[in-house]
Amino acid sequence: MLRSFKLASTLLLLSWLDIAKADDSWECAFTLDSKHHYDLKSLSGERKIQKTWLSPPTKNTDTLRFDLCQPIKEDTSVPEDDRCPSSTYACWTTANEKSGKTRITQVISLARSPSLSPEYKRLSDSEISVTLHGDSWPEPTSPRERFVVTLQCSSSDEDPELGIHTENATEVHWKVKAACAEESKPPPPDTKHPDEDSRKTSEGSSLGWFFFLLLFCFATYLGLGAYYNYNNYGASGWDLVPHRDFWRDVPHLLSDLLRGILSGVRGNNRVGNRSGYVSV
Repeated sequence: MLRSFKLASTLLLLSWLDIAKADDSWECAFTLDSKHHYDLKSLSGERKIQKTWLSPPTKNTDTLRFDLCQPIKEDTSVPEDDRCPSSTYACWTTANEKSGKTRITQVISLARSPSLSPEYKRLSDSEISVTLHGDSWPEPTSPRERFVVTLQCSSSDEDPELGIHTENATEVHWKVKAACAEESKPPPPDTKHPDEDSRKTSEGSSLGWFFFLLLFCFATYLGLGAYYNYNNYGASGWDLVPHRDFWRDVPHLLSDLLRGILSGVRGNNRVGNRSGYVSV
């Protein structure tokens, strides 16, 4: 019986640790509908919102300190009972002032690891909401605190504004650029060498210039030769072409060159096919 109880206790502890680890997997980035990606890491950093209200003869100041992406720094300047515990992402405090004396009357950990259990949803094309969870308050059996941040797509980042604050939920409205969905996928990585394109462009450009200069020189040669033949010999028609007899023989020269090459190749093949035996 005792062994069964220990085994059950161990399994319960391990399962609780697994749940805690799963609840703490908040990376400040998520994807909705398999195509809308949101990266909120640019919103990292502690923010503070304060609101003062009167309850004569005293004055009360509500202070909300939060960091959407990581725990806020613990305020060691006040007693431990008057500050949120470590690993808190959002902390709510109420300070009461009377006759120049101030005391903390309320401290609530709105969002705290390992109980974050992050939830996010797309409210519209330009709005999303992120919900982080905290401890149960005011009783251990009470519902857990919820810290709800509504993010609206904006061309610039503005200061967050406090929304509704109830017994177990606190809302913040915030216009930021990070709330604009990233729908386009990044292009595939370029595996080419950085200088490959420039090298190919340079080679193509050099080859083009070579043929251009070659064509220009040939055209210049024809033009100057025709001009010379016309002015000195009164030539016309084909007689204007400089070195006409040479250009007329070019096809025959090329034909002879080709035949010589083919004859050489055929002769090598015959030699290569001969047997190594020679009769005496």
